[in-house]
Amino acid sequence: MYVILFQTFAFLQLFNLVNARRPSYKDLNPLSGISLGTAIILIFLLGFQFSLVYIPRFAGFGSINEW
Repeated sequence: MYVILFQTFAFLQLFNLVNARRPSYKDLNPLSGISLGTAIILIFLLGFQFSLVYIPRFAGFGSINEW
């Protein structure tokens, strides 16, 4: 049920963005305000998360068995 509510809200926001005024490329580009430093930090955090979660599991240290 919550998925339907979230999707409805998301589609209403997109409908409002497109129909309220003529959107420019900058309005539709979610990455337009991200600086190089922010992008580097996000890539580092993604790699750090991968190293904490997936690499020990592939090495056989995981404690949760798959079905």
